[in-house]
Amino acid sequence: MATYFSTTDFLGSLAGAVRDVFTRPTEFFRQMPQATSYKEGVILLILMLALPILLGILFTGGLGLHLMPVMLLVAIPFALAAAWLWAWYLSWAVHRFTSGQLSTMDAFQLYAYSNIPSLFSWVPLVNVVMGVWSIYLEWKGLTAYAGVSGGKALMIIFVPLIVLLVSGAVLAILLGVYLAQAPQPPVERLF
Repeated sequence: MATYFSTTDFLGSLAGAVRDVFTRPTEFFRQMPQATSYKEGVILLILMLALPILLGILFTGGLGLHLMPVMLLVAIPFALAAAWLWAWYLSWAVHRFTSGQLSTMDAFQLYAYSNIPSLFSWVPLVNVVMGVWSIYLEWKGLTAYAGVSGGKALMIIFVPLIVLLVSGAVLAILLGVYLAQAPQPPVERLF
């Protein structure tokens, strides 16, 4: 039986969830219970975001300590809002493109668990591998929990990312063209 994060057994359930996500992801997502609230998912996601920041600051000798309030008060709420939007999108896409069922609350929980590898994002070079592992876990969650086929799960995950990359590239090109054609202000001499 897989272990899932619970605020009643904070450390034990967190350690068990981390272990099971890494060692048995298929079983973990297949057995994942339906979410009854956002509480556990939000707390788990905050931990997955805050702990790497804290560890990174500790292992750099406190170099980023002055950024800690900004990270905790600005970046984490923004990341939680983005996570909820992504969960809403996952729920919508599963309903729209497959015969599977996935509520926004369950999608948020799936997303929180798939971000467990970000605990190790403070380690250089390992963070890239953990980012890919998180995407794999999200794919695994869609296939094992929501019953989405592997190909459709890839489409659900990667189409919005490709659209964002392409639109960002187009925006950068248009901005570059505009700046290249914009009249340059006269250079004034200081002396």
